[in-house]
Amino acid sequence: GFVDVGMCDDSLGTTSTVNWSGTDAAANDAVVRVDNLAFCVKSDAPAHVVLDLQGYSSAAAAAGLVPVTPSRLLDTRTDASSTNQGGQLRRIELPADSARGARAAAVTVTAIGLDNAGYVSAQSCTQPAGLSSTVNTRVGVAVANSARVPVDAHGGFCIYTAASAD
Repeated sequence: GFVDVGMCDDSLGTTSTVNWSGTDAAANDAVVRVDNLAFCVKSDAPAHVVLDLQGYSSAAAAAGLVPVTPSRLLDTRTDASSTNQGGQLRRIELPADSARGARAAAVTVTAIGLDNAGYVSAQSCTQPAGLSSTVNTRVGVAVANSARVPVDAHGGFCIYTAASAD
């Protein structure tokens, strides 16, 4: 199943903030856009949800975060030809309206359908592949994690998958 956290509008539930499988507990970190100091939580199935506030961004913050409407940058489940092959870097482009002036992207990385346990890295495309993990994976379990990833001058970053995955 999945849980989405965000603004209380019709787009809630079109992306996932955290995914789970069976009775496995799943955790994630998210930067959430608020409206009148509130946000909503939507689950596609009955679930217990725990929310911890870790801070907030404001216009007065020196390193302010610019929230955008959530959008899915990649979903290899919908195109069999785009399955991530283990050991390869894959470039991800931000939408043009988000890429202008971006130095980093706040993303959720979800690994689903792995052939072997391993990890996925979201990283700068100029760094050697797979030096760190953004999300550690297990066979048969959907695992998600949030990351702040450096974006290059062309508005992109890379993902590296240690094992083949959907």
